[in-house]
Amino acid sequence: MDPFPYCVIDNFLSKEKFNKLTTELEITTKTVQKVFNTSLENKLIFKDTDMKKNAKELVYKMGSLEIKNVISEIIQSKNILSMRDVEDYGGYSPYHITENNGFLGSHVDHSSIKEGEFCHIANTIFYASNIWEKEWGGHTILFSRNGFSQEVKIEPIPNRLIFFIHTANSFHGVSRYYSDLKTQRRTFYHDYYVSRDEIKDVMEKVNLDRKRNLKYSLHGTTFVPFIPFGVKYIKFKKLFSLNNFKYLPTYFLYYLNRKTNSKHSNLRSVLSLKNILFLLNPIKRK
Repeated sequence: MDPFPYCVIDNFLSKEKFNKLTTELEITTKTVQKVFNTSLENKLIFKDTDMKKNAKELVYKMGSLEIKNVISEIIQSKNILSMRDVEDYGGYSPYHITENNGFLGSHVDHSSIKEGEFCHIANTIFYASNIWEKEWGGHTILFSRNGFSQEVKIEPIPNRLIFFIHTANSFHGVSRYYSDLKTQRRTFYHDYYVSRDEIKDVMEKVNLDRKRNLKYSLHGTTFVPFIPFGVKYIKFKKLFSLNNFKYLPTYFLYYLNRKTNSKHSNLRSVLSLKNILFLLNPIKRK
């Protein structure tokens, strides 16, 4: 349950299926969809157009009723939409690779798709590398509700599936990865959504018996600027890298929406006179 609900499932695929998948990935041509290489994120994501039989079967399974039912037990909703159910995966990619020296800083993913019609409520990650050694790193990190401290580190063991509830407090990332065998850290990723009309009831179920409630708010993918691995791991040489500053506007919008229950999608709407007066009036905000 802490820092937010999550689950780890080992040996998700049969040994035979997993071996076929990893063999297939070794020989499959990959077309890069996007490259991330900044002081807060370093990874590659790939288009699904090159995926072969076993990879497609895995993506289908991750978006299946089997997984949706596990999530349903927590959020008490039967109307879950998976990333696979959305055209072009909603603009995202199911296949990611972290190469040597790759990492992913503390962040929360996008909160919705289709202009807010569906709200992001859960993630799954499947570890598809054929081998992994503890000293290589590449752990999935679950951070505190504000993204400032590491709470849980999950080892990227081959054939392991993890899932977690995604809210505005679900900060996560990947520890720095380095394989002396130059083995890529391969993962398959999936999102899950509920309708906007359901999100209030779903959040009430998620927060049942929690001491501190998790919150849903409007935001894009948002990184914590300057401290990718939390306040205990600050590297002062990289603290004021120019790359860090480009993340500030997104983080500001995220923080504003979360704290004031507003729905700003850009800085222009925030800087209107009406909104400035609202922000400066704590009585009205309460």
